[in-house]
Amino acid sequence: MITLTCDFVNNNFERADIILKNQEIREAAKAKNIYLWQIAEKLGMQDSAFSRKLRRELSAAEKAKILAIIDELSAEKQENEVTV
Repeated sequence: MITLTCDFVNNNFERADIILKNQEIREAAKAKNIYLWQIAEKLGMQDSAFSRKLRRELSAAEKAKILAIIDELSAEKQENEVTV
């Protein structure tokens, strides 16, 4: 029989809360087949730093900038697919 401590359960709930931050950005990237590292590269930052940045809710201006980058990357990707 396995017994879970309260600390283990609480930590998992906290981690689940982190994953839900900036869900709009994550879903937009996934829908357009854009990886988070590609967004980080456009922002001029390491992918690990960008992933950490997404742990906290971003301002509306930051979200708009990132969503625009996702659209830009998606358009570039479509252009490359058409030319090939």
